[in-house]
Amino acid sequence: LGARARMIGMLGDDPFGDELRRNLSAEGVDVSAVGTAAGTATGMALIVVQADGENTITLSPGANAVLPPAATGAADVLLMNLEVPLAAVIAAARSTDALRVLNAAPFLETDISELLRNLDVLVVNETEAAALLGGPGSDPAALLALGPGTAVVTLGAEGAIAATADRTWAQKGFSVEALDAVGAGDAFCAALAVALGSGAGMDTAL
Repeated sequence: LGARARMIGMLGDDPFGDELRRNLSAEGVDVSAVGTAAGTATGMALIVVQADGENTITLSPGANAVLPPAATGAADVLLMNLEVPLAAVIAAARSTDALRVLNAAPFLETDISELLRNLDVLVVNETEAAALLGGPGSDPAALLALGPGTAVVTLGAEGAIAATADRTWAQKGFSVEALDAVGAGDAFCAALAVALGSGAGMDTAL
């Protein structure tokens, strides 16, 4: 997307971790903040794709489960998820001057209210929105009461909706032939983060 990307995470001391580090570097990602956890396997996601392109993901965090809290360093945008320890994510959100964007996935049963109060932008899908709200519904405006300055709810093929305290936006999905939804949410979050970090308004970024 044209941005300089720096990744923070942990890999195991196994061949899979070595391969991932090489692949990230080959794609131009700064891996100086990606550590190695001795005696630990590299995490992975096992993904089953349905005929309609939708997927089910089982996550094994591996080395990412031992990522310690640390400062993030200088950045325009800090894009976070919940595949690493919550303490590390909270520390990152509290220690940066960057625009703080959280993709609250995978959903945690743990209380994440402190993290939500230290966010600029929260991104969730419909299922995650309903879980955070404690019942049916995925209104991004309702999520603002949890703390973020902006809330975005992705709607799969239907697009996405967003809200701040004084405005809402809706972006219809683009018509494509659905083959595989793996990485769709990650790609959406990346594009949103890059656009916002480049100064785009939410209407354009969404």
